[in-house]
Amino acid sequence: MRVHLLLLFIILLLNFLVKDANTKQKYVLPFSFFLVFVYWAIRYDYGLDYWNYYRIFTGDLVLHRGWREGWFYWLIGQFNYYYQVIIAESAVIILSLYHLVKKYFSAKYYWLFFLMFFCATSFHFNLISAMRSTLAACVLYWAFDLFFITKKRWGYFLLMVFAATNIHTSAIVFFIFPLIYMGSKHLTGKTIFIILIIANVLSTFYVKHLYLVGISFFDFAEDYEMYANSFSNTNIVGFVFKSALLFPSFFICKYYDKWKEDSCFRQICTLTFLYLLLFFFGLDFQGRFTVYLYPFFMISFATIYNNLSRDERLLMLMPYLLFLFYGVYTYYRTMLAEMSGRWSNGNTYYYKTIFEAPFLI
Repeated sequence: MRVHLLLLFIILLLNFLVKDANTKQKYVLPFSFFLVFVYWAIRYDYGLDYWNYYRIFTGDLVLHRGWREGWFYWLIGQFNYYYQVIIAESAVIILSLYHLVKKYFSAKYYWLFFLMFFCATSFHFNLISAMRSTLAACVLYWAFDLFFITKKRWGYFLLMVFAATNIHTSAIVFFIFPLIYMGSKHLTGKTIFIILIIANVLSTFYVKHLYLVGISFFDFAEDYEMYANSFSNTNIVGFVFKSALLFPSFFICKYYDKWKEDSCFRQICTLTFLYLLLFFFGLDFQGRFTVYLYPFFMISFATIYNNLSRDERLLMLMPYLLFLFYGVYTYYRTMLAEMSGRWSNGNTYYYKTIFEAPFLI
C-alpha cells in the first residue's frame, strides 16, 4: 500500500507540474503508465490470486469450464516462466488503458484518471489479481471502443465478445449487450438515477438474494454460487461509501439528458449506467464487471467534470477522497493486526518484487 500511495503521489505531481497539453500527451502520460507497468510487472506474491494463477500455470490447479476459457490456458502455455506471464499481462492491460485515456481524456484531466484509478481499489487490485477477467476486459475495451462507441458494428463486436468469453466465462454476459443498448435508448438520465437509488437501498438489505437471482440466468451460475455465502447485509460504513458514488452518478445522469445530440458521450454513458446498475444492485461478481466497465465510468466522469462548478466538482470527487482515506486507514489497521498476530495475509497489502523471490518462478 505504501508503494501504491507513493506511485499515486509521483504521478499526480508530474501531471500538476507540467502545464503544456502537448508535453503531457507526448511524455507525461506515457511515462505515468510506464511507472504503473513497472509496478505491476515486477510484483511478487502480491494480489489475492497470485499463487492460484501460479498453480494454474504449473498445472497443479485445473478448472474445468468446458469450451470456455480455453484460450487463456493456451496463452499462458506459451511462456516458460510465471514471471513472464505477469510481465506480458501487465503490458496488455497498460496498452489497453493507455489507448482509452489518450483517446477520451483531455490532457488537462490525466491526473483525474490516475486518482480514480488508484483510489478505486476494487478496480486496481482486481486488475492485478483476477488475471483471466482482466485479459478478457482488455478484449472488451477494444470491442467497445472500435465497434460500439466509434462505429456500431455488432457482428465484429460479438466476435470479440466470443474471444473474451474464451478467456473468462463472465464475459458471456455481453452477448446481450446490443439488446441492453436498444432498451437503454428509451430511458432518461432522471429515470436511471431513480433506479440507482432504489438499487442501492435494495442491495443494502437483500444483496445475497439479488446476487443469487442475477447469476441464475447464466449457465456459469454454479461457478459463482460459492461466493454468495460471503455476502451479508451492508453495514453503515459500507452503505455510506456505496452511497457516495451517487453524487457523480447524479451529475452524469444530468448531463446525459442535457447532451442528447452527443452520440459518443451517450454511448459511453450506456456503459457507465450498466456498470452503475450492476454495482448498486450488488451484481458485480466479485469485481468482474468493475474490471470490464469502470474505465467508461471514468471517461464519463472526466467528460462532464470541466462543466461543473467548484462545489459540484467537490461532490464528484468526494467518493475518491473517502476511498483514499479508508485505504490508508485499512492499511494501518492491517499492519497493527499483523504485528499482534491477529491477521496474516500480507500479500494483499505488502508489495514485493521478483528480486525478493527466493527462486525464479
